[in-house]
Amino acid sequence: MTDAAPTNLFGLDRPGLEAFFVAHGEKAFRARQVMKWVYHAGVIDFECMTDLSKRQRDRLQAIATLGLPEIVSRHACCT
Repeated sequence: MTDAAPTNLFGLDRPGLEAFFVAHGEKAFRARQVMKWVYHAGVIDFECMTDLSKRQRDRLQAIATLGLPEIVSRHACCT
């Protein structure tokens, strides 16, 4: 485990996510797996990403987050 703050994966594009996984000793295709969970299935809990091993999910919990952006204002839509 590291003292660095967890990386928010939500804001990374595909090349950035691939670089994150490679930098942490994983294969680049892990980016595709995580993106599918987040952007296709709407899953933001690593524990629910069942095509990742338990070890990988635990490691992601320690070094990464999937923090959604903060809503700073809302606007009513005119119809």
